[in-house]
Amino acid sequence: MSFPIVSTLVLVIEILIIVAIGFGSYYGRLLDIDLHHRLIYPAILVQFLIVVLWMIPNSSFLRQDPESPLGSIGKVILYLHIASGLLAILLSVYLALYFLIYQRKWEIGNLPLQRKIMITTMYAWFSAFIFGVLVYLGILLGF
Repeated sequence: MSFPIVSTLVLVIEILIIVAIGFGSYYGRLLDIDLHHRLIYPAILVQFLIVVLWMIPNSSFLRQDPESPLGSIGKVILYLHIASGLLAILLSVYLALYFLIYQRKWEIGNLPLQRKIMITTMYAWFSAFIFGVLVYLGILLGF
């Protein structure tokens, strides 16, 4: 498989992850916490696997290799993608561990603070997605 084909497959998976996060957020607002977690936890796991197996190995090529299809603007966007994606992954792992530990014991811990962290995580994840789409376009168009 060539680089653009795998990148396209990863983009399709990322779109599915964003849809799952959107629905998970919606069900979280409805306080259907079980469905919220059934959507969010797999999204975090799949995203983590994509980052480890595809994004990390290819980011050094895209950043440093003279044959990289990304130009200088694309590399700036790549750094923004990496930064927002790292923030999203770290916050997601924190939240997953927090709620796995407390398992719906809402009286334990500071739920309003966790909700703010969830919203921040969602914005970081959506930002990383937008920057990722721009990196994908940079790969295809060479900017």
